[in-house]
Amino acid sequence: MTYYIIGQVVAGYLRIGHARTALTVQIVEDNDHRLFTQVMAPSIVVEALADAPEHTGSTFFRVFDALREIDHQVTAIANAWQSAGGRQERLEVREKIFGYLRHLAHSIERKGRQARRRTPHAELRSRQQRPIHKAFDDVQAARPEDFFRDSRTDSIVVAGKNGRSHVYNEQGRHITSLCLLRDEFQRRRNRRRYVPLPGKTIKQFVAAVTAAQPGT
Repeated sequence: MTYYIIGQVVAGYLRIGHARTALTVQIVEDNDHRLFTQVMAPSIVVEALADAPEHTGSTFFRVFDALREIDHQVTAIANAWQSAGGRQERLEVREKIFGYLRHLAHSIERKGRQARRRTPHAELRSRQQRPIHKAFDDVQAARPEDFFRDSRTDSIVVAGKNGRSHVYNEQGRHITSLCLLRDEFQRRRNRRRYVPLPGKTIKQFVAAVTAAQPGT
């Protein structure tokens, strides 16, 4: 597919073990003048972003938050870009996009600093904005095709709404919740990291999750 790069931000270095890595975030336009966000990074960075536990206040989860924010912003402005009737309108939308990218660069830098000085109160407030509280509801509402086994960690992954994913152990204890970047969930399925869970195991798992709830 041919596309035109409207703007981009390169962020780094991000440390993963002893490696120093970087990622590139692009706002691009396709042949139909549709806008979308494109993240270009080594697979080790993509995995680190998707797997970063939200309850630790890790730098990678804060970077993930910033990426999710700009993706939502670009989705919201895409119609205005497509319907722009003249050069001036297109320039106004383009300037907003550049503003989003500047904010992204600043946000990634700020979130990295916050990770080193986060207070317990701020951590609690941040956790309240995560999809953790939706975990049990999403399990109850999930269809059979929404349950998977993570072949790498042997945990159970439940796909919820709006990109939410919830990770449990076999005994029904909630481990963490994620909001995977667009296409990352499908990529993990394609690589057979996420394998569909058999029906019998699903019933046992849902029963275990229910039994593990407080007051049951």
